[in-house]
Amino acid sequence: MGSQAVFYFIIGLGGFFAFIFMYKSKSGIRAPSRLNLKAQKSPSSFGSLGAKMSLSTQSEMSQGLQMKNLNVLFMYNGHSWDAYEVLGIPAGSGRSEIDRAYAQMIQKVGPDSKNFIETAYRSLTGQ
Repeated sequence: MGSQAVFYFIIGLGGFFAFIFMYKSKSGIRAPSRLNLKAQKSPSSFGSLGAKMSLSTQSEMSQGLQMKNLNVLFMYNGHSWDAYEVLGIPAGSGRSEIDRAYAQMIQKVGPDSKNFIETAYRSLTGQ
C-alpha cells in the first residue's frame, strides 16, 4: 500500500469519526442548566460544613432556618477570590469593618499587591 493510499484511508477514517461525533452531539442537545435559587437544603446536605459551624448555627439550621452564603467572589488575574477572605474579615461584615480592614491591608502589603486588595474592596463596596 502506497503512502497516498494510507493518506486517503486516514482522511476517510477521520471523516467517519467526525460524522459520528456530530451525529451524536446533535441528538444530545440540552438546554443550558439554570441555577435554582429556591432549592432548600437540609442541614445534613451541607457535608463537612457541619463540623466548622458553631453550635448556635447548627441549632438554627435544625429549626428550619436556611443557611445563606454571604461571600462575595471576584475575579482577579484569572482566578476567583473571596473578597471577605482577602481582607481577613468574616462574611457579611458591615461597611465600617470593611473600611477598617481595607486600610490595614493597604498598609501591610507591598505596592505590587495593592491593586489586588483594592479590587477586593471595590467588589464589597460596589465602587
